[in-house]
Amino acid sequence: MALFQASVLKSHLALLDQSAVDRAYKKYQNYFWNANIQDNIKSAKEEQYQASFLHELFVNILGYTLFPNPDSNLTTEFKNEKNSRKADAAILKDGVAIGVIELKGTITKDLESIRLQAFDYKANQKGCVYVITSNFEKLRFYINDATEFEEFDLFTLSQNRFKLLYLCLHIDKLLNNTALKIKEASIVEEEEITKAFYKDYSVFKRELYRDLVKNNAKTVKAKLIEQERAEDQNDIVQLEKNVKLTLFKKSQKLIDRFLFIFFAEDRTLLPSNSTKQILNKWKHDWDFGDERPLYSLFKQYFLYLDQGRKSTPSRAEIYAYNGGLFKPDAILDALEINNDLLFKHTSKLSNYDFESEVDANILRHIFENALNEIESVNAEIEGGDFDQQTIKRKKDAVFYTPKYITKYIVENTVGKLCVEKKIAIGFKEADYFEVKKGTHQSTKMQLLETLDAYREWLLQLTICDPACSSGAFLNQALDFLIKEHQYIDELKTKVLVGGLQFPDIENTILENNIYGVDFNEESVEITKLSLWLRTAKPRRKLNDLSNNIKCGNSLIDSKTVAGNKAFNWSEEFPQVFKTKDLKAYHITTAVHDSRTSDRMVKYEVRKKRDLGTNPYPNVVYFTDADDLIISQTIAQIVKEDGLRLLAYNICGDHIHLLLVCDIADIPRIMQKIKSVTSKILTREKTQAQGTREHAPLAEETGRETREHAPLAEEEGKTREHAPLAEEEGTREHAPLAEEEGETREHAPLAEEERTREHAPLAEEEGTREHAPLAEETGKKREHAPLAKEKAKKPLWGQKYSVPKEITSTQQLDNTLNYIQKNRSKHELPEHSAQLQTVIDGMLTSKADAFKTEITGGFDVVIGNPPYVRKQGLMEHYPETCVFYEKRYKSATANYDIYALFMERCYDLINRKGIVSFILPHKFLVSDFGAGIRQFFKEKTAVKNLIHFGSEIIFSEASTYNCIIDLTKSRKEKIQFKNLNQKIYLSLLFGTL
Repeated sequence: MALFQASVLKSHLALLDQSAVDRAYKKYQNYFWNANIQDNIKSAKEEQYQASFLHELFVNILGYTLFPNPDSNLTTEFKNEKNSRKADAAILKDGVAIGVIELKGTITKDLESIRLQAFDYKANQKGCVYVITSNFEKLRFYINDATEFEEFDLFTLSQNRFKLLYLCLHIDKLLNNTALKIKEASIVEEEEITKAFYKDYSVFKRELYRDLVKNNAKTVKAKLIEQERAEDQNDIVQLEKNVKLTLFKKSQKLIDRFLFIFFAEDRTLLPSNSTKQILNKWKHDWDFGDERPLYSLFKQYFLYLDQGRKSTPSRAEIYAYNGGLFKPDAILDALEINNDLLFKHTSKLSNYDFESEVDANILRHIFENALNEIESVNAEIEGGDFDQQTIKRKKDAVFYTPKYITKYIVENTVGKLCVEKKIAIGFKEADYFEVKKGTHQSTKMQLLETLDAYREWLLQLTICDPACSSGAFLNQALDFLIKEHQYIDELKTKVLVGGLQFPDIENTILENNIYGVDFNEESVEITKLSLWLRTAKPRRKLNDLSNNIKCGNSLIDSKTVAGNKAFNWSEEFPQVFKTKDLKAYHITTAVHDSRTSDRMVKYEVRKKRDLGTNPYPNVVYFTDADDLIISQTIAQIVKEDGLRLLAYNICGDHIHLLLVCDIADIPRIMQKIKSVTSKILTREKTQAQGTREHAPLAEETGRETREHAPLAEEEGKTREHAPLAEEEGTREHAPLAEEEGETREHAPLAEEERTREHAPLAEEEGTREHAPLAEETGKKREHAPLAKEKAKKPLWGQKYSVPKEITSTQQLDNTLNYIQKNRSKHELPEHSAQLQTVIDGMLTSKADAFKTEITGGFDVVIGNPPYVRKQGLMEHYPETCVFYEKRYKSATANYDIYALFMERCYDLINRKGIVSFILPHKFLVSDFGAGIRQFFKEKTAVKNLIHFGSEIIFSEASTYNCIIDLTKSRKEKIQFKNLNQKIYLSLLFGTL
């Protein structure tokens, strides 16, 4: 909720001494509206203006007395009780700090960045209630916790906003704890309104549903029988149940329409009192003798909301909000509804003030509680009593998440990605506050381009809640993204010296960034409604959310098991998941300095290096031990990354790979193979040999270069590799520069006509790290000592071969045969049994290699997944248990499906994505958690684990909870926090 409930706040504002407020507002205007003073404040450093800020705002305008004056209640540099750190200022009552103030200069644009610091000061002051943060231009006011705040723009306060500032921060009000009292009264008022409104809402819903069944069941049943062609009595019984479910869903949709109308007419989206006008017209017409059903008038109004109505001198315009909520619905439009019932309940609910009483937070609680009705209706349909809820939703699945939890999870997932992106694109907030009138235009353009790049990235961010319930997490994410775009607009204003806003940003966010799934259709509709209410604005169409918020079973994609609730993520969200363009590619990569390019010949690279004393290739050939280490490392990469490798061989100074993948993935794959093998081999040889690396292979006398092994060509022929003609302009796969075990990836370039054959690797100029070989006629090349050279000499050449696409079955067979027999071609012995086992283990079959593969995935998956134990599933849905236990590694012992959600959603994020859930901690310690713990170990999936100890997060359930973050990056340790015991550890994955 907002810091204060609107109706409670309104009553307290009315009690203020208006003349005192006016005098203070005049002082405020004279100082903070002065353009010269504003300019000086913007250019001032924190230390330079801090004292003046406290004096002007708190002393002159709000009535404080600053130390060292007698009876002071405001002091600077106030030391913490528990350590030596100091708040910039503190508000004192009887010598005790009841408020702390943290100040920064205007160069700190985002006040969120100093929130933690300010609340740390509060935590170190016993009895402190208020936290104030400011950058001299904006000021935030918190009471007790950081979940909600009031923010004031000190350069532009209207009289009404100043009145609220005065009520919160004037010395008399603060010392009297007026703001705290208003907040406490707001909580009580909100609870009372929520209870009263929900009671009226729930009664309307129950009575409406019963009325729909009474007046429409036969008609709807006949339609369903016609559609489904029921043939026996069992079909008829099931249809009768479906009729009731259908009517319940329609009752929910109808109430959603009414809620939107009540909300819209109190917030100027629709003509005010529209509902009362409809009710009054119907009553007048009925008395006159026109006995049209009241529902027919509402249906006409629904049509206007879908298609619009032009204004006339005697009637107001109705904008076509559309969005799907008011779209024609054949079953809903054909229903008969009792006039008196509809009149009574719409009249009662429309009397609530949706501007000052029923705010977004109350509606959120209403929506959450409304989901309980689902189990009640199911009980009635199965023959039970509607009012006797034998199964509570919370017992069966979902617990509703406090706002401070949703806020924390969003800020630590979406927020962290935003911080990382800003760093990656070189964004620095301070740069935007250094813009002056004389700043060069090119500098301004660069700053604007950076903001545009950040906005473009924001608009492609994808955030999903796989069990969205009432939409709490998605609404929190929406709020966060709206604020980020507002932040961009503010910085653009700094550069352009004028207002600029991205149009319809809320709708754009809903279309591009927000995704949700839930098993219950009612949850889906309620989530849509909550998002519509959050983003609705006058004369702006509602988003059609049907492509983003969907109904289905997030864990099951089999229609045989889940029927129409089966959910195939890649099919349902093709904008997030893409089908890879899989093709087979033959790729080779060779050791450093083992190939000769045209460019090396042209520029006499070898002849000129080391002052002409090192003219020969400095090739280091693999030993048997090297072969095994490199192949084991590649096998581990294949397993970790799920690579589809049809063939592999290692042959003296090079390796062959036959990969099935998307060509865009090859640079990343080869980068990792070269980098990791180099790192592992160096480490192993250092440990085993200390000073020596690769032992040489026996080499024939006088041979200066080994040419790259040939590829099997089309039409069953085998062609030898020609030396790579490498010139400045050649468009091939750009090389991966390999230095000291690290790899720099270059994007692939378009291949020119002349490089269509598989050419050998070319070494770039400048590879002078290797010590010269002792080269004598008739002698084998001996390996030069490498102890001093080890740190500089790379293992692999800079380039790998141009990936050669395999375009026919015959070419594929030839290439497989060629790679498998490549060692014998080079007169090398067969691999050891141990190495051959490693190679066989990393290969996949042709059938598996070309199976459809999906790429992409969400950037962020967040939520509070449902809690349902296996025992409950077996009782009602035994077939799903069979599916889960075949599909999920986490479905072990008496599992809970929240463990399955962690495993499933890990696969739904992209390579840089993050999953963050709040859920029970039992999977960490119980037998049923063995499967998911093993999954985490194999994937090194857990990044952070926050345990709440004995603190109860959900009032509806006595369960201990944790927040877990999952990512796909390889990790050695888990960052663990126990907030209750204040324990902070780095844990090895083996401790899971």
